Amino acid sequence: MNFAIRGYLAVAYSERGLADSTGKIDVAGPRDRADGSAVIDWILENHADRVNRARSRSPDRPTAPVRA
Repeated sequence: MNFAIRGYLAVAYSERGLADSTGKIDVAGPRDRADGSAVIDWILENHADRVNRARSRSPDRPTAPVRA
């Protein structure tokens, strides 16, 4: 089944230091964690409506709605 039709959101990014990046590899270090956190923040800021719809379908996981 097509995940996009089911409401899934996919995000791909390259870690710093890989491919053509000028950054330095920081496996699970502070910069790596900050980068991952920035990706999650971007999703929440740009797709809050989709995140809230997904959360509303998961009654076992009570959470406050995301505000854009």
